[in-house]
Amino acid sequence: MLERFLEVFSNSKVVAVCGAGLSTASGIPDYRGENGVWVKDPRALAGAHIKNYLADVEIRKNAWRDRLSSPYRGARPNIAHYALDVLVQQGLLDLIVTQNVDGLQRMAGTASKKIVEIHGNINSSLCLSCGHTEPMENTLIRVEEGEEDPRCLIEVDGSICGGVIKSTAISFGQKIDPELIRNVQYSLERCDLILVLGSSLTVNPVASIVVKWVRMGKELGIVNLQPTRYDHLAQYLFHEDVGEILCLLADTLVEFPKVRSH
Repeated sequence: MLERFLEVFSNSKVVAVCGAGLSTASGIPDYRGENGVWVKDPRALAGAHIKNYLADVEIRKNAWRDRLSSPYRGARPNIAHYALDVLVQQGLLDLIVTQNVDGLQRMAGTASKKIVEIHGNINSSLCLSCGHTEPMENTLIRVEEGEEDPRCLIEVDGSICGGVIKSTAISFGQKIDPELIRNVQYSLERCDLILVLGSSLTVNPVASIVVKWVRMGKELGIVNLQPTRYDHLAQYLFHEDVGEILCLLADTLVEFPKVRSH
């Protein structure tokens, strides 16, 4: 199956759909795995819902405290991100659709036009009242200086806004930008192979979009340590480390000493 997969990959228009498993080697835990954030800490799951975040000041305080020591802060791309970037640069990968909010694929050097961050990212903070955004690190400095629930300090119509701040990552209950959805749909319509990397395919709309196009005839590859509910739809299935499979792809199809040096 591996030889056939390599042949198909090298001769297809491929869209990669990435999940949390891509970033675990960067020290960022996944959400639903055996040691996932939401499995170990139900409080974190509650805070991931926008209604709870807005309604409960203690949830917001906990969220800001957690961000100070979050593994996201200071995380660096791992070999899987660099291998993906090389595949994009060599024209072997048309688009990376990532459900991750860590921004590591951009940090690996991948051009913005080749990435769709379907759930946004945590590298900026957003005022939910006036819409002002700024680097997340600016807000975290305020938290370090003693603000437990930092509010927006932008002047609006002559007074301080004071709105609730959160990261620009999409929470449960928030709407995803329709333009991003259209971009993903357009790319999947034009591709031959959908390659799911480190995702359990449990979160919509990405899971439902992928399944729709697979049932309309697109080939599916899945690389994920744990089984997914859609393994039976995959022509190419690897319950392997995503970094190892991506390095195998890049090693076989491209000379990429750059990746091995990271």
